[in-house]
Amino acid sequence: MLSVKWWSSKGIPLYHAAREVLTIAIITLTPVWAGVCLSLLLRELPSFQVALHANTDRGDLYLLATAMLAPLALYISVRQNALPKPFTIYFPGGWFFILLLVLLFGSSVILFAVKRIADSPTSTLKIDQELFFHLSYIVYALSVGLSLVVTSIRYVLDALKPEETFREDTEDFVAAWSRRER
Repeated sequence: MLSVKWWSSKGIPLYHAAREVLTIAIITLTPVWAGVCLSLLLRELPSFQVALHANTDRGDLYLLATAMLAPLALYISVRQNALPKPFTIYFPGGWFFILLLVLLFGSSVILFAVKRIADSPTSTLKIDQELFFHLSYIVYALSVGLSLVVTSIRYVLDALKPEETFREDTEDFVAAWSRRER
């Protein structure tokens, strides 16, 4: 019984959030997967790993990470069934999530810009290409992770019925009070 109660309160919002975030991830990664598939179909590149590397080598995952983060600003600043003032925080831990959002978004933008500048034929800027390649995967994974956490919390908040919460708390209190030692 406890596992059913846990799943209905925690698991179902997590399931819905995972579905939403993974759908967004699949859609945002379409250019990468299309490039990989075409590279393999046209036999331009010998393996999946080489094709994936070639299609993400220019820093595109930094851009796609920003696409993953964009909906989070709305989730954090919009209350259900209300149009708030621009960017009012209505989210538990909202400022913490805003800070993470800004850090991930800003690092994605800066790393992408540095990568593209360094890739310019006239650039004298030298960067560690492999480091930037691996960082792009890390930043993208962090963006997906943050999206999953914020979206899960949003689903929990959307499902929350204050009257039910107060009723359960009151029932728990009354039961505990009647079991107390006198």
